[in-house]
Amino acid sequence: MPANKTITHTFILASALVLSAGCASKAPAPAIAAEGGAVAGSSSPAGILALNQQIQASRLATYATRTAKYTYFIGGVLNAEYEPQTGVLSVSSLAANESVTCKYAPDGTLFIDPKGSADAATHTNQCNGLISRLHQHINR
Repeated sequence: MPANKTITHTFILASALVLSAGCASKAPAPAIAAEGGAVAGSSSPAGILALNQQIQASRLATYATRTAKYTYFIGGVLNAEYEPQTGVLSVSSLAANESVTCKYAPDGTLFIDPKGSADAATHTNQCNGLISRLHQHINR
């Protein structure tokens, strides 16, 4: 019986090591910046391009064959649509106090409607906040 007990303990120890190694290999969540809770680099063109790939690969995104778009919906927060054929990402706020829609070009840059410098700065900040929330949700 003592040999059987040793084998059982060895199996349990090996299983624990395998499980802990699997958890350690998981990619870390993106760092949250101290200012404004934004994900570092998430609204940069490279961050937007990476987000487009994450939306396509996400099991939570839906693909509509009729429109050829991927949709990532976060209830009451935002709706993101990515169209692979054109490379355009559109993110809309669903918050009651905020009505903003952000469109990103295939190279990851934000389309800004030239209404004025103050409006452009506000629009950019709102879009950065939406992209930050989308990054945080998709990387959970």
